[in-house]
Amino acid sequence: MPIQWGPLALAVAIPVGSGFGISLLSMSGLKNWFPYIRKPSWEPPPWFFGPCWSFLYTLMGVASYLVWEAGTPLSATAFKLYGTQLIFNLAWQPLFFVANNMGISQIDNLAALGFAAATALAFREINRTAGLLMAPYVAFLVFANALNFSVARLNPGGRPPRESAATEDLTHPQDMKNPGQDGYQPATQASLAASRRPVSHRAPAAAVFLALKQVFDTPSRTYDTNVGEVYDDWTDEGVLEYFWGEHIHLGYYSREEQQKAWKQPIWTGRHPKDFKQAKFDFIDEMLAWSQSDQPATVLDVGCGIGGTTRHLAAKFPDAKVTGITLSPQQVARGTSLAAERGLSNASFQVMDAQAMTFADNSFDLVWACESGEHMPDKQKYIQEMERVLKPGGRIVIACWCQREETAERPLTASDKSKLKFLYDEWAHPFFVSYQQFARLLQDTKKMASVDTADWTPQTLPTWRQSIWVGVWDPWIVIFKGPKVWYRTMREIVTIERMHRAFAQGLMQYGMIRGTKAGGPAGGGAMHATRDARAPTTV
Repeated sequence: MPIQWGPLALAVAIPVGSGFGISLLSMSGLKNWFPYIRKPSWEPPPWFFGPCWSFLYTLMGVASYLVWEAGTPLSATAFKLYGTQLIFNLAWQPLFFVANNMGISQIDNLAALGFAAATALAFREINRTAGLLMAPYVAFLVFANALNFSVARLNPGGRPPRESAATEDLTHPQDMKNPGQDGYQPATQASLAASRRPVSHRAPAAAVFLALKQVFDTPSRTYDTNVGEVYDDWTDEGVLEYFWGEHIHLGYYSREEQQKAWKQPIWTGRHPKDFKQAKFDFIDEMLAWSQSDQPATVLDVGCGIGGTTRHLAAKFPDAKVTGITLSPQQVARGTSLAAERGLSNASFQVMDAQAMTFADNSFDLVWACESGEHMPDKQKYIQEMERVLKPGGRIVIACWCQREETAERPLTASDKSKLKFLYDEWAHPFFVSYQQFARLLQDTKKMASVDTADWTPQTLPTWRQSIWVGVWDPWIVIFKGPKVWYRTMREIVTIERMHRAFAQGLMQYGMIRGTKAGGPAGGGAMHATRDARAPTTV
């Protein structure tokens, strides 16, 4: 089987990069505390540890890649052990060098050894080479535990036995004459200088960073009408639903909530708005903006696992609400959740939105939240939704859109490159402006009115908040193994690229609504508004 360089690079980068990061966080203890404590005479020189750990972490990463590549039923258990031992391993440096707690660090070290040994055995059952690659790491942890114990014995309580070990060692001839006495190696100016040198993970970390940058700058997919398969994979995996909930669309944040967020940054883990609640708020705001009043029949185009379909079915218990998607797995999941909640008025079908099998004039409300992005034929998409909409019925569309390209402000080569990455990575054919969606709707000649709005400010916080939700609750990803780690890292990169595209104006969150002619609304003008519900919407 050919080597998959992206997953391999990520598998190596996780332990190497994590070790490098933890070393930087522990640098104060390495410089200001460790040089002054007693150490056994058999401790290796300070320069030894950086290259040694880089080598061991690399072997560990390659081993995890081999187990992931094997893909056996035992792999899930093996990766739970692997993730646990890595957490104990990374926790040791701050416990020892920063907290100076030798007792707890010893317990942590023993736990790391136990889980590392269990990981090596589990890896060996899956791939013999992977088990052998873990062996040097396990052996070194035995040595590290012995070293931890010896240092703890020489420094009771984690503090140097004398106020200034360096000064006294240099002024006590009896220590200099017997440097190995009691297993104690006195400090010298040379050893102090050496021990102050940073742990040398920089060269391998830099190489890994450059390799990863190349991997993540290259889209992992290209659009080939496979969006249904992509959503099948995401549904089966469960990670997207775990973090985003039942609503796989952006959330809604009022101006007040956005201002509070600046005072309480998302990386603290205490964002003023619950991430999943923001999705429910978006549905309610979109429904209010649609100005649809008690529809009897509702179509949710591109329903995902049916979060919105069920929400509307609960809000309108006398209405029949139908969701359509290209993903059979999403239909199965949506149907199951609707049955669990007793929502008999919600149903789901596998159907192409560009070739719907519904009769003309079937629905009072056609709802399309973040589905237009995936449609290769935007005109056909709009025409089909208009066709199944009843006269006097409402259509409401929420969509990721690129900015309007004009002769005065054309898309640059850089803009097109950024958009191309977003198209390919998340299996989109192309984006259009929300003004273009409105023109396509008006071009049907069947609409009494069409309105537009830009909700970029109200939805922008979703992107980065979604990343930090995962940072503060990573366990589902950790226990899934390298394949999911790799995919998750790619999603994080793409989410950040999306945030920047929207924040910089290359992308806009477009809202389009229309009323079909022939009902009580009448008229025929197309309106473009900053927000058509300004009194109650930011």
